[in-house]
Amino acid sequence: HAEVDLSVDHEALHLRVVDNGVGPQAAGKNAGRGIPNMAARAEALGGCFTISARPGGGTEVVWQVPLR
Repeated sequence: HAEVDLSVDHEALHLRVVDNGVGPQAAGKNAGRGIPNMAARAEALGGCFTISARPGGGTEVVWQVPLR
C-alpha cells in the first residue's frame, strides 16, 4: 500500500510518499539510481529530500523544493 500527497503553498512544492513495504534499508545495493537522483534534484533546486523507515515497517519519502 502506498499514499502520495502533493501540495503547493506560497513558498514550496511538497511531495510526501509513504508505504508499508520492507523499508529503505532492505533495498541495499539493488536500490538503483532513483533515490540518489531525487536527492540531487532537490538539492540542485534549493530544496530538501529525506527518506526514512517508518515504525512498524515501510518508508517515508519527503521531497520539497521552493517556488521561484
